[in-house]
Parts: sequence; structure tokens; C-alpha cells
Amino acid sequence: MNKKLNIAVLLPSLDNKGSLIVAKDIVNNTILDYPDFANFTVFYFDEIFGLDLNCDCKQINYKGNFLFENFDIIHSHGYRPDLYLAKRLSKIDGKIISTIHCDVFDYFKIIYNYFISIFFGKKWINALKKKNLVITLTKFHYYKYAKFINQDKLKVIYNSRLIDNDPIPKTDIDFFQSLRKKYINHNIIGAFAVLTPVKGLDQVIKALPNLKKHLFIVMGEGPEMKKLKALSIKLGVSDRVFFLGYKKDANRYMKFIDVYVQPSHTEAFPLSLIEACYSGVSSVCSNIPVLEEVYTDDEVTFFELDNIKSLQYGIERATKEKATLGANAKSKTLNSYSMKQMVENYMNVYKDLVK
Repeated sequence: MNKKLNIAVLLPSLDNKGSLIVAKDIVNNTILDYPDFANFTVFYFDEIFGLDLNCDCKQINYKGNFLFENFDIIHSHGYRPDLYLAKRLSKIDGKIISTIHCDVFDYFKIIYNYFISIFFGKKWINALKKKNLVITLTKFHYYKYAKFINQDKLKVIYNSRLIDNDPIPKTDIDFFQSLRKKYINHNIIGAFAVLTPVKGLDQVIKALPNLKKHLFIVMGEGPEMKKLKALSIKLGVSDRVFFLGYKKDANRYMKFIDVYVQPSHTEAFPLSLIEACYSGVSSVCSNIPVLEEVYTDDEVTFFELDNIKSLQYGIERATKEKATLGANAKSKTLNSYSMKQMVENYMNVYKDLVK
């Protein structure tokens, strides 16, 4: 390849969360490590901001007809970006790629209901079928989507994350220091997530009555906040559950916790878990196929989903063996989920598409 590619990235917004952080990482780290590879421009619909992108960012109207002229590749992330491109496919000259960051049917079913999941899931799948290539984040989802999409159009690329280096506000440092002083000999469980039913954080609160020497720190905001707070009061553990709200680059706070918990009902790829393991934090995960694909029982502790006693034992094991599990998980993360690997995998995909 002799010339720099022109790559458009289409996002629903510039919100600093989940799948959009992955898009940012692909763009920023490609620009940083391979500056002669491509010119990136990020396009978005909604005026929600938070991502720090090292390229031009331009808002477009979802109902408009922007056709991405002069771009070799258009890379979409999310439901609306995928539908937007599918409706305009015949007028777009560049190659179109999508990264699918969730299990489309499970996600809509847990958030809404079965009937909505079927309707919107099929709509999303039909949009994905029209792409030149669809990236799944695990082998589990590759085979799941292969039931609907030609396997020649599917490829697996594992995500990666780095720990952000911006300083932590002194007020937050003081909070954790005071917590350690007040709750001597207690262990801190942490969860950093958008607070939705999908994340299954209610299970941790239900386990706390039998985990007398554990505190639970929740970072994030979302529709489940009120329910989780009410549950902690009902079970008499509200004095050991702390909701800190949204924290930009929450992975910086991994060093303050003893055990990270990922009790999800469904995941496309567990970014926060990768961040915890990269930090060497002992972690507990629900035994869903995606999480069992990413790590083994020697690297994290698994529990049976919706089995509170199993979760309790998992947290106890992760606490007791936190040094060994944390070290094993960090080694696995550095060797298998590095940022360099992810960036180079996407670069190879881009190059293959324009051959």
C-alpha cells in the first residue's frame, strides 16, 4: 500500500463509554504508532461529548444523506450507524465495515423484552448483512452471527485497553484513604459500568450480607442506580455500598480495589475486566461463554450466574488468592489482549479491504 488511506469512523455520539472508547483506541493508537497509515475523520450524530480523539470530528444528521465521498473505508460502531449506512449503501463508494459490540438479541431482550429483541435484532442483522465485513469480538459471537451472516464477511478481533494516566482528583484519593482507615481489614470490591440490568450488579449487593468484611464500590451512572440503592437499604448493607457516580477514565481507580467483579448477564467483550486484569486486580466473573473464552479459572474466578451463594464463594476465593490470580490475569492480558495486537489486526483488515 503506497498511499495513506482515508478512513471515516461513524459513531452515535462522542460519549466516553464502552464501544465508543474502543473506536477511540483504534483511531488514536493507529495515529500514534503508525502515523503514515491513514487519515481518520470521526463522524457522529448526537451532541454528547467525552471522547478525546486525535483527529477531526464532524457532526452529521441521522436523517440526512451524507455519503462519505473520498473515503476508502467507512467503519461504523453501533445500531444507528449500522442502519444509516445500510440505507445508503448503493450511493457510498467506500468499503463498509462494522464492529458489533454486543449480542444484539440478548441485549434488547434484557433491556426491553423478547418481542422487541426479535424485531430490532433482525433489523440490526439485516443492516450488518449489507456490510463488506463485520467484526465480532469473540469466537462465541462469530459462530452465533454466522447463523445469519455469510462467514466470509465475519472476522474476530479481540479488544484491548490501556490504563489512562491522568492524575486522580485529590478528593477521590482522600475518599479511598478514609475508607481504608474506617473499615480496617475490609476488602474493597469494585465495579465500573453503565448501570443497566445487563450488568447484573444487584447480585453483588445480594451477596454482601454474607460478606461481612467486604465493601462494594460502584462507579458509573444509569437507569438501575435507584433500584441498586434501594436494594442495598432493603438488605441492610447500604453502609458498605458506595455509589461514586460517573468517573472519567474509571480504570485509573483499579489500584484502590482488591477484587473486581463482572457479574454480567451478557457481554460482547468485557472491557472493564480487561482493564482490571491489565492492572493485576483479582477478578470475579459470571460463567457466561464470552467471559469463559477470554480468561480461564486459573486467571479469574467464575460463578454461576444468578446463584448468589456461588458468587459469594467466588468473591471469597478471589480475595484469598488475589495475588496469584491477579498476576496470572495480568500475564494473560499482556500476552493476548495488547493494544498493539488490536491495532495491527484492524490495520490488516483495512488493507485487505482496499486491495
